[in-house]
Amino acid sequence: MLGDHTVELFPLSLSRLFFFASGTSVIWLHCSPGLLITEASVRFSQFALPVGARSVIKVPKYEAVGIRLREPLEAGTRAWLTVKYHGQLSHNLEGFFVFPCKNRDGETVVGAATMLAPTHARSVFPCFDEPAFKVH
Repeated sequence: MLGDHTVELFPLSLSRLFFFASGTSVIWLHCSPGLLITEASVRFSQFALPVGARSVIKVPKYEAVGIRLREPLEAGTRAWLTVKYHGQLSHNLEGFFVFPCKNRDGETVVGAATMLAPTHARSVFPCFDEPAFKVH
């Protein structure tokens, strides 16, 4: 709660195209324990129906999740991964956070912003979030 404003979980969905250089049956992503994955699926073409994941493996110690697929993907496969999840707004200036501010009328309102320092993106969305993975 921020003042008299209640901060809710925010529902989001992300969809990204991946090329799998090697075969796999689990797609590993960084994901803060504060994110709740509600659904995951893969599509093999833009017009194909999604195939739901078999399960989601949570590894809070490493801030990671594994999306276990129904069938293994072969090397060279291109697929769209879609993940639906709920996140929570932060109060400590990290990730996706809320803060009090004044509007033009001088009233206190709630604003929201992001601060994605080296490993804070994983607190906003499931992703590959290691500084060594970044483009230089």
